[in-house]
Amino acid sequence: MPNKKSHVKIILIISSLIAIMSGCTKDGPDPNDLQIITAQYGADANWIDVTKQVKSKVDNNKLIIRVSNELAGDPIFGAVKTLKVKYKLNGVERQIEKQEGRILRICKAGDDNEIFVAKTESELLKLAKKYPGQLGFYAKNLETQKIVEYRSDEPACMASMVKVFVLLEIIKEAEQGRVDFNEAVAIKRAGKPPENWPVSKAMYMMIAISDNDATNALAAKFGYDKINSLPKQLGINEVSQKVLPEPGILDKFLDKRVFSESQKAGNLYPQHATARGMAQYYELLCTEKMINPAVSKRVLEFLNGIERDFAPESKAAGYKCLGKGGSSLWIRPFHKHYNMVGWAGIAKRNDTSIVFCIWSEFFPTDKDEPRLDWLYTLTDSMIAVAEK
Repeated sequence: MPNKKSHVKIILIISSLIAIMSGCTKDGPDPNDLQIITAQYGADANWIDVTKQVKSKVDNNKLIIRVSNELAGDPIFGAVKTLKVKYKLNGVERQIEKQEGRILRICKAGDDNEIFVAKTESELLKLAKKYPGQLGFYAKNLETQKIVEYRSDEPACMASMVKVFVLLEIIKEAEQGRVDFNEAVAIKRAGKPPENWPVSKAMYMMIAISDNDATNALAAKFGYDKINSLPKQLGINEVSQKVLPEPGILDKFLDKRVFSESQKAGNLYPQHATARGMAQYYELLCTEKMINPAVSKRVLEFLNGIERDFAPESKAAGYKCLGKGGSSLWIRPFHKHYNMVGWAGIAKRNDTSIVFCIWSEFFPTDKDEPRLDWLYTLTDSMIAVAEK
């Protein structure tokens, strides 16, 4: 029959097992858990301590938070702020920074919510399959001819990405001496009197800030028919022959997209293309086959003046990105909405040029999905994998 000491020993063993199973000991939390050490939010010399606020957002050893003034107010008006978080995970102390408007994520390796820059094709495929929506991409290293792709032959709405075809038509005509860049074009905005801008300013606003009214004015001036004939002229078969429909035409086709109606090969919906088709536009630019070498050089020169920060990590590694992004939100009362976002362009570093396109489509929900952060990371990953 067990004595009193044996009973005490058994109780202590059971207590220890319970503590281990619950992830806690008498000394405190599991040292492998996520621990927020400090968090600062601000810019320049204006920073505020948001450690308490960030700690409160940790849930089940994950931190997924949008960086914004909602954390604790605006410490410096008019400046882009940064959130700096020092933390410990798996016993290792680290620091992470994210700019205002981005999503800061800290997750354990292998977690379903983890976003990481892929270094291999298998990692890139794994990341693509985890994306919370429909996704397609294509990237080609023009030096090595290496291609990385995922659903690259499936069409999607390219939205403002197609504005580069308007740019091409204007520069093509300019090369033929038929364009006065100082000539006025009327920019019509709803509820406002028309504004007269030089063609050069309308071109810049169309590409740099994706001004739809400037785009429509330029398309009307230089001809929708001419712009829509360009994909066929260039031999880009995976871009719609109505690459830029007139205002209002696209809406009924986005209704069809909501119900996942399939498109037939060679008969794409207006403003639709595949990732491979849009990347081909930029490959023609880089190889000086966009109409002719003179036109190719002038289009490249224009785009070079408007650098795009599509791939933040790769940019930090020395890449310059140029091209055009696009997004579309088709709101249908009492029905599903259609939403897409993506970009296409060229990532350049030294003698390496990688042409790429990435698009995503999804139906917005009440859940806040940080899709832009996914797309930034996937773009970085495409470039990293295509580089090798």
